[in-house]
Amino acid sequence: IIRDLSFSGAMILVTGVGKFLVDKDAKLSIEIEDRANPVVLKSKIVRFEEYPDQKGIGTVAIGFYEEEIPMAYKMRINDYLNTSRKHN
Repeated sequence: IIRDLSFSGAMILVTGVGKFLVDKDAKLSIEIEDRANPVVLKSKIVRFEEYPDQKGIGTVAIGFYEEEIPMAYKMRINDYLNTSRKHN
């Protein structure tokens, strides 16, 4: 489950022992409505945070490899932010 999403990374809810994933490469695949193929974000897991009182559940923070972030993703996040500002 994606908990937080930004231009540079994401927080992902995970089950299991996430501390062993830190410093590993990862890929986050996101489907966008008007695209035929999902956007794939190459990344590295930079941190794991276990939920207190919830053994085996936590979040991993992933940082996207900046030079490999697809323009389609950047544009979609930018469009969302612009739309959100107009409504506030």
